[in-house]
Amino acid sequence: MIRLSQIIFISVCLLFVFILPGICKEKADPFQANNVPSLIDAVRFSGEMEFCGIKIALGDAEIRQRLEKELLLAVHNRPQVILWMKRSTQYFPHIERILKQENMPLDLRYVPMVESALL
Repeated sequence: MIRLSQIIFISVCLLFVFILPGICKEKADPFQANNVPSLIDAVRFSGEMEFCGIKIALGDAEIRQRLEKELLLAVHNRPQVILWMKRSTQYFPHIERILKQENMPLDLRYVPMVESALL
């Protein structure tokens, strides 16, 4: 059984893995309202997802609903997401280097973001 804390963690990680790269690809100013997807568009996903090599059971209605809720909450707080993006450029290279040295999944780089917002 997946706990709520795991769903929150996974949803924030998925936000960075699947949603924010699309926002960052915009050539224009990414902070203009017309360049940011609507909340509903931001939480739509299809196909399979996995985190640290573990498939996420999106077919389970409870998991999907909780994931959508957490994604909506995270995307709604756009200033916080922008801060995460800025901080990630400073800290992710160091975290990724350590994860590679320890032969651990790079998806774990999101743990400090979820736990402390990279502060």
